[in-house]
Amino acid sequence: MTESDVALFRLRNDYRCLNESFKTSFAFRFGRGAGFCAEMLGLIKSMMHCLHGRVRLCMSQGGRPVGINIAGGFTDYFEALFPEIDAGLFNALNVQAVRGSGRFPIVRRGVSALLHATTGAERFMMDDPGALPARLVVPELGIDSDYWDACAILARMAWAYRPQVGNEVAGIISGWAIPKSYVSVHVRRGDKNRESPYANSDGYVSAIKQARPEGGDVVIASDDGKALSELAGLLPARYRVIPCSANDARGHRQEEFNRLPAAERFSRLKRFLAELEILRGGELFIGSAGSNVTYLIEMMRAGRGVVQLR
Repeated sequence: MTESDVALFRLRNDYRCLNESFKTSFAFRFGRGAGFCAEMLGLIKSMMHCLHGRVRLCMSQGGRPVGINIAGGFTDYFEALFPEIDAGLFNALNVQAVRGSGRFPIVRRGVSALLHATTGAERFMMDDPGALPARLVVPELGIDSDYWDACAILARMAWAYRPQVGNEVAGIISGWAIPKSYVSVHVRRGDKNRESPYANSDGYVSAIKQARPEGGDVVIASDDGKALSELAGLLPARYRVIPCSANDARGHRQEEFNRLPAAERFSRLKRFLAELEILRGGELFIGSAGSNVTYLIEMMRAGRGVVQLR
């Protein structure tokens, strides 16, 4: 183990002990049918909220696995970090969609009371945690950091692969011949246009030229092979494009993904994890401002070296 690996191991252990010592519990549900990046963003923010408020962060389990949840949710991919509580079939109710419940807040209170009786936890996904702190101070963990640096620390704590997953991710990356120095680019297509317009290819070209006017290596990942090929074709010859996603991809659509067999979902997620590793490793990252991929990479990089296209 390297010195940084040892430091991370100790930080994770210290976090476990501190988290277990808090009296009030928040039940986080990982694997609710949302995209991987959306769920990881929610988890990192919840870690920050809970540390700031001295609240124990737990993983609520139970019910039928959906989306990125294959069998155990968070521990399908990462080493255990949080205590688990069993919500049984009622785990399906532990979602943000209940928050406020429109004109019927009694619904939210009723669901919260039911989950509390089942799990013993006091707070759930439908409870509004309030604003995130501008600075996270946790003396027991040696953390006294602004928002973005705190995000990167918490992401690093959570992002410890299970050995089998880590080996598979490394194996996928080894087949891509990634250079030591490169600009990383993510092109989001698929169902993202339901939330915001796609960033156009010309915008990516301009950002790449501005970042590396002299040319160089550009590693591109996309959920749409056609969009990747289009961008590669627009770049001048002084840029060498290294694709790190499937050429036959036709845009990620979460509803379709959620209907896939568990084995196929698991396989696709491990490939996506490999893409994320490459994307966050670029000297500069370029992505769509409307994409959770961009926001997660920005968190992992402590807000530095990220260009958002609008």
